[in-house]
Amino acid sequence: MPLTEFLHGSWGWLCLEHMKTDAFKKQTNGRAIEGQLRWTWNQPVKSTNPEGRKYGEMPVERFDTEVIQTLVDRKVRTAEIEESNARTGRLKKVSKTTGGPQKNNLIKWIRSVLKLAIKKKLVKVNYALFVEKEEVKGSGYKMWTDEMWDRMVAHYPLCTKQRLTFDLAGYTAQRRGDVYLLGWDQFISSEEGLPHGSLRVEQEKGDDGEPYVAHIPILDELHGSLEAAKVAGILGSKFFIRQDHKDEPYVKESFGNSVRKWLNAAGIPNGYSLHGLRKLCVCRLIERGCDPHDVMAVTGHQTLKEIDRYAKAYFREKKKIDVYAKWRAGAAKAGANTAVPKVA
Repeated sequence: MPLTEFLHGSWGWLCLEHMKTDAFKKQTNGRAIEGQLRWTWNQPVKSTNPEGRKYGEMPVERFDTEVIQTLVDRKVRTAEIEESNARTGRLKKVSKTTGGPQKNNLIKWIRSVLKLAIKKKLVKVNYALFVEKEEVKGSGYKMWTDEMWDRMVAHYPLCTKQRLTFDLAGYTAQRRGDVYLLGWDQFISSEEGLPHGSLRVEQEKGDDGEPYVAHIPILDELHGSLEAAKVAGILGSKFFIRQDHKDEPYVKESFGNSVRKWLNAAGIPNGYSLHGLRKLCVCRLIERGCDPHDVMAVTGHQTLKEIDRYAKAYFREKKKIDVYAKWRAGAAKAGANTAVPKVA
């Protein structure tokens, strides 16, 4: 349906009104959100009749919980596939569900649109608040190991754009969508206790158009990396990371593609991205004595839940050394023979 045919008060009309707001225009991922909202208004009300009436034509007042749930559930697909056990090589049938994160994001964006409907007095209740989200299993992006970090450092010396990129990600704990736009307009000069200054970052991610804010001290290691990049002439005049042949920031999508190539060249396996450095930085901050609220100031997280989840896997692996030491100490205290038995 052409955009001009949406009637006042319809879902399609409301989406377009939402896209005109300042809150929407401030979002750096606005293009992605617009694409998903277009998807909603192009969806047929009845999935069995693809050429029939579309959600975009539906009056907003009819957007109740059931209608929204039916719409967002279409993002989720379940398929049965054969999967090989990594250790035994045996095949087994498993059900794989995809689209959960996309569904959850869509619910969030529909909520924002319906807030405008309430403001315009088209509806009294934001029924998207009661839509059931998809439970997403797994821990999300994989955290880098210390060995991977050392591998990257060995492959990319200071004075290279790749090293600058990974240092910015690893010492600021920012997401990819914020790393490539870090720059001088966010820089706060040195002050007492912060010899290299700090960064105030209004993040891509936020709540209803209002960005989360991160307050990041420039650590000694990051300062050294920035100074090396400046000497090498690769530091941008506005954004720290600049394109090869012009003093402009990357486009988000092309930046992601470049990062993947750099990771491959350094021998970092598929599945490990810049977000894995965000997780590693969180754990290193905790390891160096920062409390959860210190960490949240840097990362921009709004709750302790994510911080705790990031840290669990990292510190559990390191706990095996503590467990062995405590076992030996306990055995010695009990008077047991603590000698390591020899294998015949």
